[in-house]
Amino acid sequence: MEVAINSKQQPWMEDVLARAEQCSANQLRSQLPGLLNLLPEEIRLQVLSALYLMPPEQGLQQLLALEEQGYLPPDPEKHLEEKVRMLRQAGIFDFKYLKFLDLGNSPLASVMNLAMECWHSNPQGIRLLADQLQELGHPGLDAHILRSIASYSQPLPKLIWQRPGTKTYFTSVSPKGKWLLLSFSTEILAVNLSTGEETVIDDVGGHWHWSPDGKQAASLAGRSESVLLVLTTANGKIHDPREVPLPENYRLLGWMDNNNLAIMSSTNTYTSRVAKINVNTGNVQWLSDYREGWPTLNHAGELVWITPEKGTLHVETAKGTKSFLIYDDASDYVHFDFLSPLDWFPDNKKILFADSHLGLTGSLCHSLDLASGDFDRCGEISRIYSPGNWVDDKNAWDFYFFGIADCHYSPLIKTNFISGEAEFAGLVLPISEMTRYSSSGKVVAVAGDQGVQVYRMP
Repeated sequence: MEVAINSKQQPWMEDVLARAEQCSANQLRSQLPGLLNLLPEEIRLQVLSALYLMPPEQGLQQLLALEEQGYLPPDPEKHLEEKVRMLRQAGIFDFKYLKFLDLGNSPLASVMNLAMECWHSNPQGIRLLADQLQELGHPGLDAHILRSIASYSQPLPKLIWQRPGTKTYFTSVSPKGKWLLLSFSTEILAVNLSTGEETVIDDVGGHWHWSPDGKQAASLAGRSESVLLVLTTANGKIHDPREVPLPENYRLLGWMDNNNLAIMSSTNTYTSRVAKINVNTGNVQWLSDYREGWPTLNHAGELVWITPEKGTLHVETAKGTKSFLIYDDASDYVHFDFLSPLDWFPDNKKILFADSHLGLTGSLCHSLDLASGDFDRCGEISRIYSPGNWVDDKNAWDFYFFGIADCHYSPLIKTNFISGEAEFAGLVLPISEMTRYSSSGKVVAVAGDQGVQVYRMP
C-alpha cells in the first residue's frame, strides 16, 4: 500500500483495497492498523475496521454512519452476514442496522435466527421484519407469527423441571399435569412434577397413554410388542409396571375407561380390527371384525368409526351412524387420500382432521361439526403435532416452523381450532432433530437435543 501511495498509482491502490476486503478476519486484525495509518480517510478501510477491529456496538454505529454517508458494499449479502454476526455478539436485534435486507441477496435465515434469539428485547425490530416479509410476498404465516411475538405481553412461561442431555424417545404429561413420563433407550423416568421426585424404572416403554383419572399409564413394552406395560400411581409415588399379555400385532388406541384399553390391529389392505382389554384381568373382548374405516376414541372413551365413501364421511357409534357429504364433485374425492382424523375436540362435538396434502410447514386442518355437518378449515398444525395437546375446548399447543430454510428456532404457539388463528405463547426453542412435546392444560414438556424442559404456562 505504501508503494502504491508513493507512486500515486490509483489502480495499484484499488488492487490493495480489493485484496484487503478478501482477507480473513485474523489477517485483517494484523494488517489493517498499518493500512489505516496510511489512508485514515479511506471509507473501505473504515468499514473493515468497524467489522473486525472495533467492539461490536461501536463497529455497528460506525457502519451505520458510513452507510448514511452513501457507502454501498460490493457484496451486500456478505456485508449483512457480518453485521448479523456483530449484532449476535452484542445481543441486539435492531432493524436500523439491517440495511440491504431483501429476499434476493440476503441471509434471511441468519436474520430470522438473530430475531428469535433477541425476540424479547426489540419488539419493534420483529414488527419491521414482519413488514419486510409481507412486502416481499413471503408466503405462509411467518409475518403473522412474528407480529404475535412482537406484541406478546404476558409473563414468560416458568421452567419447573429440566434434565439436560439424554435423548428422549417419548414424552408424556398426565392429566392435570402432575406426572411426567420419559421413555429413554434403556429406562423409563417418572417425575412427580409437584415434588420434583424422580423414579427410574428399569424397563423400556414407548408412547404412554394415561387413564382418564390420571392414576395409570399404559405403553407397549419396548422389548416386546405383545406385552403391555401398566404403571400405577398412588400416594405421590409411581410403582413398577405390571405386564399384561397382548394379542400379536396389536397397538394401543387409548383408554375406554379407567380399567379398559382399546387396542387395534391394521392390515395392508386398509382394514382394522379393534378389541377391548381389561388391564386388571387381561381379558380380551373383540369389538369388531376387520373392516374399513378409521377407528377412533372420543374423550368419553367411546369407539367411533369414521369411514370415507366417495365424497361422504360416515361417523358410526354404538348408537348409530351419521353421514356427512363433504365433497359434491367427484374430482374432489381424491382429498380423502390425504385426509385423516387427528383428534376429537374436548367436548366431543367436533372432529379435527389433518390434510397432509396442504400446508407449507405442516398440515392444514378441518373440523367436522357433528351437529351442523359443517366441514370448515380451522388452522394449521406442525409436523410434530400429536393428539391430546389441548389447552381448553378450543385451543391446543403446537410449535410453529418458519418457512425459511436453515431457521434454527421454533416458537411455541396456541392455535384456536374454531377461528383458525395462532398466537405466540412466550417460548422460543432451538429446533432439534427429534423434538417431542406433551402437555396437559398449562403444563408443557419439551424434549430435544438440549434435553427435557417442563414449563408452566401463564
